[in-house]
Amino acid sequence: DEGANIAGGLSQMDFCSSYSTIFRFEAKSKEDEAKSKEEDTKEEDIVVLDCTNPKIDDSWVELRDEVYGASSRCIDDSYGIRPMCLNVICGETGRDAGKVILETESGKQGRCEYTGQVLRLPGGSDVICPSFAQICPESVCPGLCSGRGECDYTQSPPRCSCFDREDTSPHCNGTSVYEYPPTISPSPTISPEPTFSPMRAEPAFAVKGRSPGSDRGNNIYLQFACALSVAFAFLA
Repeated sequence: DEGANIAGGLSQMDFCSSYSTIFRFEAKSKEDEAKSKEEDTKEEDIVVLDCTNPKIDDSWVELRDEVYGASSRCIDDSYGIRPMCLNVICGETGRDAGKVILETESGKQGRCEYTGQVLRLPGGSDVICPSFAQICPESVCPGLCSGRGECDYTQSPPRCSCFDREDTSPHCNGTSVYEYPPTISPSPTISPEPTFSPMRAEPAFAVKGRSPGSDRGNNIYLQFACALSVAFAFLA
């Protein structure tokens, strides 16, 4: 993973080997400064604090207890303005097996018993122990033994010692390849067909009521019949 050599000041980038700065600076060791004066040259600005860059060692940006070199990594500081560069040793034997050992410039060592443990350095800084699996990936058993065995750090590289003695697979999962359980996507939910509310059927012929003209017509016929009956009465 190339992330082991790239880092920044964000918490998501802890345990990486470099730290991005927000200013430009020249990091020269005492030897470089003397050489620069003799040759009257100016070294290019360094804009990234790289824990693996030995040129930064003994420069003005170096904090107390810091170590810059090939084995140094960026370790988070509980209260500092930036992480610290410390030499990292991946424990492989005895009490150190599976433990991260942090070493200061003076050679003082501190063993991390668990991830997140806070260690006090001789200079007074409090650093947070990184994860062994993250900072020492080459020293971790493949697949973490699938949770079915223990990592034997006495072997190089470390190998799994399976709880099931008949299981000789490298990952303690019964196969020669580390297999992840398949992820099954849930089947799509199908919405039911829309239900329609029954519509009230209109009657074949709508009853609108009688027209007022029909009453008037019926009255005319009634008046005519009455007039005829009166006329016949006089004639008789």
